[in-house]
Amino acid sequence: MIEAIGDVRALVGEGPVWDGERLLWVDVRGGRVHRTDLGTGHTETTDVGPPVSFVWPTSGGPLLARGFDLLLDGRKIATLPARPGEERCNDGVVDGAGRIWIGTMGSLRAARLYRIDPGSAPVPVLDGLTVSNGIRFSPDGTRLYHVDTPTGRVDVHDVEDGVLANRRTLAEVPGPGLPDGIAVDEDGLVWVALWNGGALVAYTPDGVLADRVELPVSHPTSCAFVGDRLLVTSASRPLGDQAGPLDGALLEVVR
Repeated sequence: MIEAIGDVRALVGEGPVWDGERLLWVDVRGGRVHRTDLGTGHTETTDVGPPVSFVWPTSGGPLLARGFDLLLDGRKIATLPARPGEERCNDGVVDGAGRIWIGTMGSLRAARLYRIDPGSAPVPVLDGLTVSNGIRFSPDGTRLYHVDTPTGRVDVHDVEDGVLANRRTLAEVPGPGLPDGIAVDEDGLVWVALWNGGALVAYTPDGVLADRVELPVSHPTSCAFVGDRLLVTSASRPLGDQAGPLDGALLEVVR
């Protein structure tokens, strides 16, 4: 069963993450940061201006990406070096050591994945990307999963002290749809939202398809676990006037 949480409908909902009290997520094209109470469905919304692609709770306040800027509690702390063909920041994550990992999107092979160590400038760690997406760690922190959406696959890297190695393909994701945001559950399953595919798929750490969940929206964008609750963001903008009642909603997969 799939249920909508609250009545917010985003143009492009993205980046769900638990802050310890409520679910943080963004509307990329709407330029909004949402904070949703999962018990009541009530959402507090802050307008920050588009495009805002990523939010993450930190001890110093919310970290968010807007355009190429990274802001911590509203204060700019870094700017990614925009190159020809790069359009903006996209998905990101903060690891246990406080490193920020954030990708960009742009024209074919113009985008990058960057790492920002605490107090340091952005350093590119992956080049030749198009839409850097779905950046999440394994439960033990030794693997980084990453999606370059147009390739249709999920890649995995070994990671130690912030250094990536041994890039390989975890899974070639079958259509319809393309891999977008991901979540990794406590058992290590990698859950992938299928943009324009209307579903989530889950893979074991060995790349075996373990589950598939059909959704009542065509453009799921990302997902997150809060305990054993599986939350999904979605987009309405690609559908225009044809958007259905749940497109753009925050959803829960009740299992």
